[in-house]
Amino acid sequence: MTERCRRRRKESLIEQIGCLLRAERFDKLGSQMKPKDVFNLIIRLLGILFLYKALENVPLALTAIWSLFSRFNGGSLLSAVIMVGWPLLVGYWLLRGAPPVARIAYPDEPQAR
Repeated sequence: MTERCRRRRKESLIEQIGCLLRAERFDKLGSQMKPKDVFNLIIRLLGILFLYKALENVPLALTAIWSLFSRFNGGSLLSAVIMVGWPLLVGYWLLRGAPPVARIAYPDEPQAR
């Protein structure tokens, strides 16, 4: 944070963000992401895509559940749960960072004894 930004603490959040964006150090901040950080960002963005896919299927799943009540078809309930459930679970797991995938991609350094 620049000295000018530190002096003006009582500004609104928008003004503080604007002050940071105008700072000289802002160009250097963008180059500080490590490959592990980029990988984690990509994993989480993929999680957002899976959540979007789950939410996109909700209306279709609701019609499948509605057909369960009109025709007493048990298979439609299973298809509705699968249609929304698996992308929702995978998206949640990816948003949490997919720890096993992250450990495989970037294993921790062995600790010296």
